[in-house]
Amino acid sequence: MQAGCSQRGRPSMQYSQPITSSVRQALLQPVVVFSRCSSRNLCRCSATNTGSNSFAQRAQEFAGTAQQRLHDFVQEQELDRKAAAASKAAQEKLSTAYQETEQNVRRTYMKIESEHNLSAKVNQTRRWLSERARDIDQKYSMRRKVKTAADDMKRLVPVWQRQFKEFSSTQFGKASLTLAFVVLLFSGLLRQ
Repeated sequence: MQAGCSQRGRPSMQYSQPITSSVRQALLQPVVVFSRCSSRNLCRCSATNTGSNSFAQRAQEFAGTAQQRLHDFVQEQELDRKAAAASKAAQEKLSTAYQETEQNVRRTYMKIESEHNLSAKVNQTRRWLSERARDIDQKYSMRRKVKTAADDMKRLVPVWQRQFKEFSSTQFGKASLTLAFVVLLFSGLLRQ
């Protein structure tokens, strides 16, 4: 463990190695070390443990110094600037890759379009399907039948719900629903 002096004369703790003993044991022992201060002069820092300082206060001080060290490390290593530069470089690469892919797809589409005249064939197929659908609808009145069936379903759903609720409240209904669930469970239909 290595401690440094702050400019106000209070000791500040800096750990250059991983802590091998528990934090509590380290905080209970007096610390006397020599380190460089910000003015580049050697100074002696001494921290003695008194009974008035509690473990919680020391833990708070340790957390504060650790947070300050993290902040100092981020500033020293210029992590914010490096992260922004990496993000900008990645964004530029993605943008370039997207533009190249878009151009390649456009060229391929234009080549296939000029060779096979796809858009005309797609439009012709779409028109034919539309005409066939109209012919079938006129011949069999499918739209009218589907609309009538949908209206009937909307009208009958509350009646079916009421009938199901009445059936499921009887003993025979409960037994039937339980048996149906067991059959579905063992038939494998619920697992597909």
